[in-house]
Amino acid sequence: MNYDNNAEYFRQDWSTYVRFQQRFGNASDSSNSLIRNAFYTIQMDFTRNTGFNRDARHKENFFNYGHIGTFKTTYRPLYTLGTDTITDPSDPNYGKVMNAYTQAVWQSVNVDYTPSDNNPILANYTSNFFNFVETNSIFNNARSLEDIRAGGGLLNGDQPSSVYGLWGNVGVNQSGYSKFLNDQFRITASSTFDIGDHALIVGVEYEQRFDRSYGLGAAGLWTLMRLLQNDAIRELDLNNPRASYSDNGTVFQDTLSYDRLFDADKPRTFDRNLREALEYNPDSLDWLDIDSYDPSTFSLDMFSANELLNIGSEAYVSYYGFDFLGNQLTTRPSLNDFYATDAQGNSKRLIGAFEPIYMAGYIQDQFTFEDLFFNIGVRVDRFDANQSVLADPFVLYPAYTVGDLASTALAGAQVPNGMSEDAVVYVDDQENPSTIVGYRDGFTWYTADGDVEANPKNIADASGGIKPFLKQPGVEEQKLSVTANESFKDYAPQVTVSPRVSFQFPISDEAEFFAHYDILVQRPDPGRNRMNPITYLQLENGDNGSGAVLANPDLKPQRTTDYEIGFRQKLNDNSALKLSAFYREMRDMMQAQSLTEAYPITYIAYGNLDFATTKGYTVSYDLRRTGNVRLNANYTLQFADGTGSSATSGANIARSGQPNLRYILPLTFDSRHQVVMNMDYRYGGGPAYNGPVFFGKRILENAGINVVLNANSGTPYTRRGLAFGLTDAATPITGNINGSRLPWSFRI
Repeated sequence: MNYDNNAEYFRQDWSTYVRFQQRFGNASDSSNSLIRNAFYTIQMDFTRNTGFNRDARHKENFFNYGHIGTFKTTYRPLYTLGTDTITDPSDPNYGKVMNAYTQAVWQSVNVDYTPSDNNPILANYTSNFFNFVETNSIFNNARSLEDIRAGGGLLNGDQPSSVYGLWGNVGVNQSGYSKFLNDQFRITASSTFDIGDHALIVGVEYEQRFDRSYGLGAAGLWTLMRLLQNDAIRELDLNNPRASYSDNGTVFQDTLSYDRLFDADKPRTFDRNLREALEYNPDSLDWLDIDSYDPSTFSLDMFSANELLNIGSEAYVSYYGFDFLGNQLTTRPSLNDFYATDAQGNSKRLIGAFEPIYMAGYIQDQFTFEDLFFNIGVRVDRFDANQSVLADPFVLYPAYTVGDLASTALAGAQVPNGMSEDAVVYVDDQENPSTIVGYRDGFTWYTADGDVEANPKNIADASGGIKPFLKQPGVEEQKLSVTANESFKDYAPQVTVSPRVSFQFPISDEAEFFAHYDILVQRPDPGRNRMNPITYLQLENGDNGSGAVLANPDLKPQRTTDYEIGFRQKLNDNSALKLSAFYREMRDMMQAQSLTEAYPITYIAYGNLDFATTKGYTVSYDLRRTGNVRLNANYTLQFADGTGSSATSGANIARSGQPNLRYILPLTFDSRHQVVMNMDYRYGGGPAYNGPVFFGKRILENAGINVVLNANSGTPYTRRGLAFGLTDAATPITGNINGSRLPWSFRI
C-alpha cells in the first residue's frame, strides 16, 4: 500500500577470464610412454559485483531523505527570581549582590512550519498536527519541536510509527543509502594424466577477494545535526550577568541576563564548518536553527568521521573499503592510519577493504588393485583472513603473563605449580596491585590457588573484582591509539590437510561393497569474520552492543569429517538394493560466545565453539523400467545432534551471563525419518505401445504420469507454556530446548 516509496535497487555483476589449455598426444596407441593422455589448463579470472540501494527520488541528495519541512523556532529568555553579583567593572552596580529576575534558560515559545515537497506524505503528518492546533481540535500547542512530536507530528528525520509493531506506516520511505563493491581475482591450474594404471588429477588454486561496503542512515542526519549544532554554546555564562537599565542607563530594571558560554573543548567539526558555510564567525555565539535551513545548505563533508560514527550511541555510517564519506579507498590503510589524527584532533577513521586470501592444492589418484577400485586424494587448504586480530580477546590492552612476573612489582608472588607461562595474571588493583586473585590461560580460568573455575564471576565475587595486570596502568585513558601495535597481531593463516579415500570391490558378480572417508573445510562467514576496528572503539567506551553478537576476525575454518560404508546387491536384471551407514562430524562451527569478565567490558562475539554429529542408515531401491514402471525409493533413518543449530542459537545463553556451557541437543534440521519415492508410469510409442486403443487410436501413446512422494518426520522445536503474540516476548519453555517434535509432513 506504499509502493510509491519503494527503494531503488541496482545490481551489476560481470566477470572476465583468460584460459589456456594444452593436450599432449601419444605417438600411437601402442606407445610405451610413462605418461599418457596428459592435459592441463590454466585460467585467470576477475569478477566484480557492485550495487546500491537508495531512495528512487532523492538518490545521493542525502539531506532530502528525512526532510519534512522548514521549522523556524522563536526563543525568548525565561526568568526566575534570584540573586547574583555584578561582575562587569563598567557597570554602576559593580560588585553588588542584586535581587532580580535572573535568566534561567532560553525557552522555545513558537514554531513556524512550512511543509516541504521532498517527502509530501510525511509532511502531511505535521501539517495535520498544526491544523488540529489552529482549530483547537486537540489540546496540544506548537511552542517547541518537542510539542510537535508529542502531538503526533514529525520533525525532519522522523518516520511515522509502525502499525501494530509489524508493518511500516503510510509515507515511510527509504531512510538509508548503501552501496557495495566486491572484486575477486582467481588463478586455477589443473592437469590430468595417466601413469601406468593410475589416472591422476593435480591442481592448485589462488583466490584474493576485495570486499567493500558503505551504509549511511541518511534520514537520521537531521537528528545528528540537531545534536551537534550549537553544542559548544548550550550553557549560559553564569559568571558574567548583564544588568538591564532604563533608556538613560541609570535605573536598574530588575533583570539579569547571561550571554551564551562558549566551550572551546567541545568537538565541533560540523558546527564550525556550517558556520563558515553561512559566513558566520566559527567561534561566534550566534544560535543556528538547523531545521530552518534548506537541505541544500548541508553537505556530508561538513561532518568528521567521529561525528558520523557517534561512538557510544547509534552510528549513522558504516563502511569498509570506502572512507566515511563514501569514497572508494585506493590504498590499504593500517590500524595506525585508523587511529591517526590531524592538527585539529580529527581522525578519518580509515578502514580498508576485507581482503582474505585463499589457496589450495590437491592431487587425486584413481587406480585398480586386483579387484579393488580406489579413489585416493589429498587436498591442502590455506586460508588467510589477512587482517589484524586481538592478541588476547579478553583484554584490549597489553597485560602481564606468568612468564613476565619476574620483572614486575609482584616478582615474589607465589604462582601455583603447573600454571602456564602464557597465562594472564589478574590482580586486585590495577594502579597498585598487591595480590594475584586469578589466572586465565586462553578461555580457561583459574583461582589464585590454581583451581579451574568455570565461571570467572565467582573469582570476581570472591575477591571483590578482578582486573588484568596491565603493563601500562591507566592506558584506557589513552585508548588503543597508544597500544594498537601490542594489542593486535596478524591473523595466523590456517592450513588444513584433507585426505579423501573411497574404494569399492565386488563380493560377487552381483554384489559389491563400498566405503569412503572425506574431510571437508569451509571458510568462515565473511560477515562474521571481518575485522571492524570501530567495534573496539565502542568496547573502549563501555558499549558492548547491548548484547549484540560481534564479529570475530580470528575465526577459524569449519571442518567436516564424513564416513560412509555400504553394500549394493543386484536383485534381478532390472532392480538393485543399496544399504549404507553414514557418520558426519562437524567441528569448529561458529557460535555466539560470551567473553565474561573481558576488560574493559564483557561482550559477546562469534567463536569456533560448536560441534555436531549426523549419523544414520539409508536403504535405496532402484527399479529400471519394467513394463511401464520405473521406480526409485529411498528411506533414511537419521540422528542429528549437536551443541548448536546455527551461529546464533546460543546467543541467549551467552547473554544470560553464564559460562559458555555446551549441551548436546537435537539440531533443528533433525528429521528422524525421511522417505523419498519417484515412480514413473509411461506408455511408449510405435510397436512399444501397450496401452488402450479406442477406434484404432492409441490415445495414451507417449503419455505418462510421474509421482514424487516426500515424507519427513517432524523436526525439533522448543515448546512454550502458552501461546504468545507476534510482537510479545516469548513465554517460558516447556521441557527442553528442541525437546518437542513437529508432526510428520507429506508432499506428493
